[in-house]
Amino acid sequence: MISVREWLEKLELGQFADALEAEQIERRALPELTESDLKDMGLPIGPRRIVLQAARELDEGLDATSRIEAASAAEPVSVEQTREAERRQITVMFCD
Repeated sequence: MISVREWLEKLELGQFADALEAEQIERRALPELTESDLKDMGLPIGPRRIVLQAARELDEGLDATSRIEAASAAEPVSVEQTREAERRQITVMFCD
């Protein structure tokens, strides 16, 4: 089992490992973290969202880091590409 620091480094968020280690956050506690917990630790909004999503996937038995590693071997993955698609209604007007 990888450490929290290694997990964050695979998410390309290794700079926040010290903040989580200072609060004694272990891997099994990751799915229990809330946005306010991460905010109190000093994580900006973007990294907070990435950590929360990856922690939820850990809780679901999916390893986000494995998915990211597999995808990064083929091509770079942006945060936008890891989100699920959503359906939106739009209105288009054409005047001739």
